[in-house]
Amino acid sequence: MAKLQVERIGGLPGFGGARSHLRSRGEVELTDLSAADQQAVESLFQLPDKPRPSQMRDGFQYRITRNTAKGIETIVVPEEALPSTLRGCVKDEIV
Repeated sequence: MAKLQVERIGGLPGFGGARSHLRSRGEVELTDLSAADQQAVESLFQLPDKPRPSQMRDGFQYRITRNTAKGIETIVVPEEALPSTLRGCVKDEIV
């Protein structure tokens, strides 16, 4: 089974930054997602590797990482492009 690691970064509080004391991350099994969400995730990984700006001012971005036969793949997408199931797996922690 493939796991997706999801990390919320940026936004007004600057989550995930080098000086941040808050980290927001989670994991989800790809097989636990609906077929539609699995397809949405796959389509995000198929987009060209270029910055995807958020339409929301000070909006969050999400870093999604997966391990495939090709190796580790990571993308960063704006909050509005991410299925709600993936946003819901993220939990905040103080570091």
